[in-house]
Amino acid sequence: MLRDLSHGPESDDATADVAFPGPGRPGRGALFLPRQACRGTSEGRGAQFPPRQTRRGASFLNSTTVQPPPNHSMGGSSSMFSFTFTRLIALSILLRIGFFVFGLYQDAYMTVKYTDIDYLVFSDGANFVYNGGSPFERQTYRYTPLLAWLLVPNSYGGWWYSFGKMVFMVCDLITGYLIYSTLSTISVKGTPLSQNKVAVLSAIWLLNPMVITISTRGSSESLLTVMIMLYVYTLLNKRYTLSAIWLGISIHFKIYPIIYLPTSLVYLANANRPVVNLPVLKLVNTTNIKFMVVCGATVAATTGLMYHIYGYEFLYHAYLYHLERLDHRHN
Repeated sequence: MLRDLSHGPESDDATADVAFPGPGRPGRGALFLPRQACRGTSEGRGAQFPPRQTRRGASFLNSTTVQPPPNHSMGGSSSMFSFTFTRLIALSILLRIGFFVFGLYQDAYMTVKYTDIDYLVFSDGANFVYNGGSPFERQTYRYTPLLAWLLVPNSYGGWWYSFGKMVFMVCDLITGYLIYSTLSTISVKGTPLSQNKVAVLSAIWLLNPMVITISTRGSSESLLTVMIMLYVYTLLNKRYTLSAIWLGISIHFKIYPIIYLPTSLVYLANANRPVVNLPVLKLVNTTNIKFMVVCGATVAATTGLMYHIYGYEFLYHAYLYHLERLDHRHN
């Protein structure tokens, strides 16, 4: 060993690599340098090292590339998020198809049917429209005629009878996409929601068995959820006129979305200068006044059109009847 230490610069092993252990972890994370790099500036002077066989697979320092750690910020990777949401949508579609196919089997072979009784009412009302009549000729049809118009293809026969269910399932998926898009625009203390949070919150709707059952049984609620989510999405994106139109259409379909109108006006209170700078009244500005006018005009236009076509029977069955109905299942 002493003989090895006496090797001079002309030794055959003058080019052998020298290993330096990583800091604090002897023998691990070593860097290998050429022997010449560790010698003095003149022959026979400076540090002398014993010959050492180069470790297999070692790299010189000047050829080593250090990769930065992956980004684990709140925002996450957009490509990973897109991939995650795509898989979520794909699973949502498969679940709805599975529920729908099982519903066909249950309707055909079981005593208790899968299809909602309301779907039969919608379809019968649509059939009256298809034959040139009024949807209100179908007893217990208590909805806007727009719904019967939409479901006219149900009357074409064969598989077309399930057209309405397909529409409702697609509306379910659109609602999920709007939830995802809305959550993607939200920040908490200036930090966007992480991809995991957005995916989980979207899945609460898209993978919810109750939501899937409602649409695949033939309930029209998903039509309303699409309209309400369009109203929310456009409101948050400052497209106030379009948002007011969607809210007005949803109020025409069913009365209860009117409860969202006051919250919209409060939300828009800071969008512009108040008309009168007094308590409570300072919440009123030109923006929320315009929103309320557009929303009201949309309700009046759609309701007026249906009244023009179907007359008082539309007003009674679609709206007034609900003020006097006494059955416990709806009151």
